[in-house]
Amino acid sequence: MYTYQEVYQMKGERYILRQKVVEHARRHGIRAAAKAFGCSRNTVRKWIRRYKPGTPSSLSEQSRRPHHCPHKTPKRVEQQVLAARDLAGFGAERLKDEFGLSCSEGAIKRILRQRGRVLHRKKKHKTQKDLREVKRHWKLFGQLSTDTKYLRDIPNYWPFMVRLGLPRYQYTVRDVVSGIVFAGYADELSKTYSTLLAEYVSAHLAWNGVDLSAVEWQTDNGSEFLEDQGRRGLPSTVRDLGSDHHYIPVKAYTWQSDVETVHRLVEDEFFDRETFRSKADFWNRVTWYWYYFNISRPNRHKGKKPPLQIITERNPKLHPAIASWRALDLGLLFRQYVPRYTPKGGHDLPAYPSRLSRPRSARDGADHGRSIPFILAALAGLRRVGRVCDMDVSGIRSVRKETWLDLMRCMMRSRLVEERLIRLYHQGRMYGGVYTGIGQEAIGAATTLACGPRDLFAPCIRNLTVHLGRGQSLLNIFRQWLGRPKGPTFGRDGNVHHGNLKAGVYAMISHLGAMLPVLVGGVMARRRQGQDTVGIAYIGDGATSTGDFHEGVNFAAVFDVPVIVLIENNKYAYSTPNDRQYRCKRLVDKAAGYGIEGSTADGNDAVELHLATRRLVADLRAKPRPVLLECDTMRMRGHGEHDDSSYVPRELIAEYGKRDPIRLAWERLIADGVASREELEALQRTCRAEVDEACRQAVVEPPPDPATLGDGVYA
Repeated sequence: MYTYQEVYQMKGERYILRQKVVEHARRHGIRAAAKAFGCSRNTVRKWIRRYKPGTPSSLSEQSRRPHHCPHKTPKRVEQQVLAARDLAGFGAERLKDEFGLSCSEGAIKRILRQRGRVLHRKKKHKTQKDLREVKRHWKLFGQLSTDTKYLRDIPNYWPFMVRLGLPRYQYTVRDVVSGIVFAGYADELSKTYSTLLAEYVSAHLAWNGVDLSAVEWQTDNGSEFLEDQGRRGLPSTVRDLGSDHHYIPVKAYTWQSDVETVHRLVEDEFFDRETFRSKADFWNRVTWYWYYFNISRPNRHKGKKPPLQIITERNPKLHPAIASWRALDLGLLFRQYVPRYTPKGGHDLPAYPSRLSRPRSARDGADHGRSIPFILAALAGLRRVGRVCDMDVSGIRSVRKETWLDLMRCMMRSRLVEERLIRLYHQGRMYGGVYTGIGQEAIGAATTLACGPRDLFAPCIRNLTVHLGRGQSLLNIFRQWLGRPKGPTFGRDGNVHHGNLKAGVYAMISHLGAMLPVLVGGVMARRRQGQDTVGIAYIGDGATSTGDFHEGVNFAAVFDVPVIVLIENNKYAYSTPNDRQYRCKRLVDKAAGYGIEGSTADGNDAVELHLATRRLVADLRAKPRPVLLECDTMRMRGHGEHDDSSYVPRELIAEYGKRDPIRLAWERLIADGVASREELEALQRTCRAEVDEACRQAVVEPPPDPATLGDGVYA
């Protein structure tokens, strides 16, 4: 009937065979065609219906799937689901809630299953589901489950841990009812670290309103939780604080399911997903992860509520700061506090109670100054992103708005005071010279506000912002310069030689580096008294050529005294330019000769300098050592008001005039949404009124009585 060539051609090109079927059916009928070609009559009818003369493609196979499937998820939505899964790693239910996906949970599960994005886990037993219902009726903070987690077996984290020296263990305390977590990190398993964490957590709970007598701690039988022969360790510590403790039965690992769940979550959501550039970056990211976990992350097994919401609903009397716990560096805490209280010849465990040097508040053990409203505001913008750890805890948003306003207030006051002093000098009301820091206000303000109450400062002649930043009143500043008897020096000096030891500010002896050895000795003395003091010595570029500078830096380097030697490089030592004073390209290069670290900063950028100083001060507290910090700046007037600075090129003045520190900070705070223009303008008006009132009052005060000339003179 057909030639061999026709049969072979029909086998390769099926549409030819179907064309023959159609032709045969049109000639002999549908029944005859079905019998001749061995197919059903419906098949013949189908090809007759589809056939279009001159269009071979009309006889091609077509997909059998519905052309308009009502259950098919659009490709755009599928891509959104996959992108959200890759970004956050959440399950279907949480992906829908967190990212607002338009498809159903079932569709999300199907997409993840088809694309190989499902993590297979064992299903929870029904008894565990029943246990959740039982735990809902437990008392808040009635049980704190405590355990440790090995971090070195996490593949993604291990390279960073080895290269950057990151912590190897996580110590975890979790409240069973609310799900809130208090975490600490260390390099080894130790009774000391578990005891120290328990003490800090207990203090944190007590300061936020929790009755410790109602708290019971639960641990496994690991060596880090067992007491030593002297009955010292976590159990005795929490009992001394009024709480109770019990161990889980042997091999009853499911008793720790609540804390083990946290360990799985932190591995999936944090350690398996994050990369770290440095130790500081690790602490930044882990800090924001726990902020997110305790304050904002919904728990689908607890009514989709975050721990803070559960706590406030169950007990509104507790302070919300209870959730702003910041992960502890247990090794650092041990080195800072414990050795002073360890009995001589004893083991590494301190004799409890350790009685740290000052009472700890909720802020001390937790957010270190970050309020719940601030954290919530920061997390709100990150909730849809799914990676809260990308928030920079060291950035401008990590500092309270009040601190930035204090920074602006300090610089504004300093500028207004010095402008008024210049006017008084030219009016002949001043008894000595006037040395201003106009153009250099950022350095003193940014650094003093980044330090603590026990830190020490040695200001120079242009550091009025150091005095103001440490609390000196405007009235006392004017009294000092006008030589009034109620001033800091009781009218014996009408110049820059004043200080306030109660605020940690040494009175200046000389601007030629002489204060550096004094400051080094003061910091060293306080360190020997057990205080974590850090010092900042302010010197000019000219002072780096003096013997006092060499002796002070060298002594600090040999004995690892935590001092920041801050060089205000304003290009001229009186009238001597830098190129006539030293041959090195930068003054910070001198640090290598003393075997210490050196860094540079923009002395006119108050915001960045403040953030850098905060990080540097915290680092020096943890690892005491001197650091040389060179700040690039420019004095906008002469050495003093008696100097017309005609030797300074006008172009250089104009260049730095464009980078006025007050204007730079003003624009930065507005651009970053920290403060509005109206707020800053109101602050400026307030500062001007305060300066005017202080000046008016100091001017009308009488000068010292000559009869008191011998007062305070002993030799």
